[in-house]
Amino acid sequence: MNSEQKKALLLIKAIIFYYHSLRQDEAEMLEQTAKELDAVAELSWTYEFINSDFPSSTSRARTYLKENLESTSKEDKFEILKTVWIDNEKKGYISEIEAVTMLKISKDWGLEGQLIALARSKSN
Repeated sequence: MNSEQKKALLLIKAIIFYYHSLRQDEAEMLEQTAKELDAVAELSWTYEFINSDFPSSTSRARTYLKENLESTSKEDKFEILKTVWIDNEKKGYISEIEAVTMLKISKDWGLEGQLIALARSKSN
């Protein structure tokens, strides 16, 4: 996974976690992901990105992801979304607003059907 893909994964995960206020366990999940990916610098970038203008962070993130992952394969983009979905499930729930945000990103990437299929397979 290259630096842009690491940023994408951490950014999506972070904006999802920030919706309901970043809890301690979610912050720990982000830190753990960053350590596993050797992406501590990318996590710092993610926090700066979100905190620079929190109210617009989701829309700015979608723009950033469209522009900066343009050359990333659909398979790699789906792996990022899948990882975020699965990691988000670990906290015990996925709220409607979190799911909608992931669906919007998946639609931006032309992967909406795949994310819906993943969600359905996980709910059974």
